[in-house]
Amino acid sequence: DSCSVSVHDWPIVTDDNFDDAAPNYELSKKRVDTLIEPLEEGKVVSLAGFLGVTTDGLETLLGRGGSDLTAVFTSCLLKSRYQTETLLYKDVPVQSADPKVVKGQKTEHVAALTYNEAHKASMMGMKILQSPAIAMARRWLQPLRVVPIDNPEQYSVIQSETKGGEVVKCLTGKTSCAILSMNDEKSRSLEDSLRIWEKRNDFMDLGAETLETGERIRDFLFLDSDFLRKNEEKLKGFDENLKIEYGLGVVTLIGDRMKDSAGVASVAIGAISGINIKRGIFAPHTSQIIIVVEEKNVNATVAAIHLRKTEMNNYP
Repeated sequence: DSCSVSVHDWPIVTDDNFDDAAPNYELSKKRVDTLIEPLEEGKVVSLAGFLGVTTDGLETLLGRGGSDLTAVFTSCLLKSRYQTETLLYKDVPVQSADPKVVKGQKTEHVAALTYNEAHKASMMGMKILQSPAIAMARRWLQPLRVVPIDNPEQYSVIQSETKGGEVVKCLTGKTSCAILSMNDEKSRSLEDSLRIWEKRNDFMDLGAETLETGERIRDFLFLDSDFLRKNEEKLKGFDENLKIEYGLGVVTLIGDRMKDSAGVASVAIGAISGINIKRGIFAPHTSQIIIVVEEKNVNATVAAIHLRKTEMNNYP
């Protein structure tokens, strides 16, 4: 049976960011009976995977990955009433690298990821899951099961902790990145504006250095160079002398156990001796090692390091 639901009863209440809305748990919880009543009647509930409403009844879109976010959020809403499990069906399983990138190599099925590993992988180029859904699952400790449609036995679990597992679980590659360099003192205003007002989390502070002139310059790695291109003139309002290096990409090694395993970074760097490394962010304590290269070299870098994955995972 199908039925219409009033916008004032729709169970996913969001903020008013209409094209990329975020669900509000407390407000949505007040409407959870819209889901519970048909479930108690033994019905299967099917709802749009991208639609939300504001408290005023205006329709919003959950943005990219909205179907995953809807599934996770609905599971969290029902968690206090039922034992919920979130299954996300995908075309392909979670693998150690994109088979299209590491052609001719055998990729490995990744059976389990922590929320932290999955979130980092998603931010840095893994396309199977979007980071908002992972962040929602992490907040409410809702385990996820990523299930490939054609091979459901090759599922992957995403949860708080995983037992054992490889040191480097997967490698990701992402193009369309850029490095922004600007006056250190002026950079604070820009960073606050982006994080607080624009709610952007797709960039990272690379640190500051003092030039021979005595000026301190701070660099930021942006994972979305299109944002910089569209807003370059506005950004120069913070520092008219800022500089942006476009045409970059990032390759990231993902694994929580890297923080306890020496030698991973040296093996990775040794695998790409013929590729120009623009920056290296060697922070295994954050479960990732990030290598910045020219955009044209991203796939070659992933492939070369993936060939040495077994060696990296043999480190204690």
